[in-house]
Amino acid sequence: MDPNSLASRKPLVGCVEQLQDAVVADLTELIGQLTERLAASDAAIQAVKKAQKKQKHVISQLKEELARVGVKKDQNAEKASSLASPDTSIDAVGFGESASTVNAEKSCPPTAQLAADFLERMQTDFARLVTNLAEPSVQVQNARTELSQCKKEDKETLAEYYNRVKRIANTAFPGSADSFVDKTTMDSFVNGLDTEMSVYVRGEEPGTIGQAYKLALVKEMENTYQLRKGPSRTRTEVLPFSIISIPFKPITSKPSAMMRQLAAKGRFDVKVLWETLIPPHSDQLVRCQVPAAVGLDIIVHAAVHNGLVIGGMNFDANQLMEIRITNPSGLNKVLSAGETIAKASELEKYDSSNEL
Repeated sequence: MDPNSLASRKPLVGCVEQLQDAVVADLTELIGQLTERLAASDAAIQAVKKAQKKQKHVISQLKEELARVGVKKDQNAEKASSLASPDTSIDAVGFGESASTVNAEKSCPPTAQLAADFLERMQTDFARLVTNLAEPSVQVQNARTELSQCKKEDKETLAEYYNRVKRIANTAFPGSADSFVDKTTMDSFVNGLDTEMSVYVRGEEPGTIGQAYKLALVKEMENTYQLRKGPSRTRTEVLPFSIISIPFKPITSKPSAMMRQLAAKGRFDVKVLWETLIPPHSDQLVRCQVPAAVGLDIIVHAAVHNGLVIGGMNFDANQLMEIRITNPSGLNKVLSAGETIAKASELEKYDSSNEL
């Protein structure tokens, strides 16, 4: 078994493990959110059922009270008619008696009216309870306010900020349509980025929060590369797309028989180690692997692959090569993991004194 092939699989195994961990984390977070939503919905349903049960009990008591009032009213009417006399009838229509009757009615309203007023208040309270249940909770309102003011912290990575915005959005809009939540989350995510990155991401017109996150990652990688790039140690020729020209002087001696044999077998083919995005009108260093354990100073010079201009550096101790790749086009270029970007015929031996 070729040990070089095993070494080339290690990054792929690491990527698969990272992908598995990410999927498990996303599923765990989703399950937690669903559990919270179910718990909130169950609590609201129980509150409505409890209020309905209480209202039914009050209505039943009021019906019983109204029935007793009706019986007592009939009994009082019969008793009054049996005890009535001409004098008392005359006195009843007199000014003094009528005034006392009116005052009694004002001070002590009928029981039926009290029951009706109480029932009306209960119905109003129940309607208010249902309205309050339909309105957003305090937690939801706070989450929406936090989402509208969300900003990326200085020490916060893009991934941490992205996950925080999504978590707040899920709390702010429980049960809402996915398209609405995604659009609102994307707007908050982009608005919370720094001005330069926010303008860049919005200018690319992403359609989803996932696309906005990927664009922000690309911009962050570009900024990081420019910071780490430092002053160039090679001659730079200013061209329309700022293509970097790297001059190297080949050794005058002819390549050895071993080198020609290895080159003929394709042992010097340069392959990309990890999937890499080359933004338009830019150049960056790409980590590559060359399965040749001969320790020769091999360098790619002025090679062209899929519209990309390739210039390179020597092997390091692990036989890994950092190659500078320039994208002169106006489109993103993606190099897949394991993709061959330089054949053996494009490789030459150069003097080590001219290394970058």
